[in-house]
Amino acid sequence: HENERAQTPERISPDFEQAPKEKINIIPNLSLPIRKCQVLYDYTPQNPDELEIHVGD
Repeated sequence: HENERAQTPERISPDFEQAPKEKINIIPNLSLPIRKCQVLYDYTPQNPDELEIHVGD
């Protein structure tokens, strides 16, 4: 059983690396309505996970 445990991380790692690629290829559900929004005011990001937006975007 020790050999099986030693191989487990090697088997998990390639699958984990491929997972994001598989998610990108998923076809979006076209039955959902498309909703559009328009920016009403400029916003300067306050945190690293925020985007800068401008009126009309």
